[in-house]
Amino acid sequence: MDCLRKGKGTCLAVRGDNRYHAIIGGKKCFAVCPSDVAVAVAALEGQVVIAGPTGDRRVAISDFYAPLGNALVTHEMVREIEIPEIADQAQQVFLKFTLRIPIDFAIASVAAVLTTEKGVCSKARIALGAVAPGPFRPTAAEEFLTGRMIDNAVAEEAARLAVEGAKPLSGNAYKVEIVKTLVKRAITS
Repeated sequence: MDCLRKGKGTCLAVRGDNRYHAIIGGKKCFAVCPSDVAVAVAALEGQVVIAGPTGDRRVAISDFYAPLGNALVTHEMVREIEIPEIADQAQQVFLKFTLRIPIDFAIASVAAVLTTEKGVCSKARIALGAVAPGPFRPTAAEEFLTGRMIDNAVAEEAARLAVEGAKPLSGNAYKVEIVKTLVKRAITS
């Protein structure tokens, strides 16, 4: 069947089976990025180095994916992925919810990198996966965490902020609760 992502038509998920589609950032196409690695790299603030006829350019992994593809243009290719160093005291976690075994595509995932000093978060980076066309950075949740003592109440509020503005389709509102649970677990782990 034709769909917008394949070049013509409309997004069949809007009126069809949309259990696994985007709840954030979907516009004309509601397909999600299935990459676990991209989610982890986004939380690490990694960049894609793109080689092309006019030289190299860098794009944040969060900006690399688009609803109908990616940031590559004709005659370009990904040359490498750069990940900056993180603080020694930073804690990293990746959590993924699937229906079957861990190698399945995620229903939802979260990667978090939190730097804390004496229990207070000095830097928070979170990326959500399988909920948007690419890894999604919930900046409101990151900003909320910064400067706060990490506890259950703070983690719950950050989880709520992480999905604030989500617009589920008819069959995937359940993803909102899964994401909130994963974000809370990532923050408190």
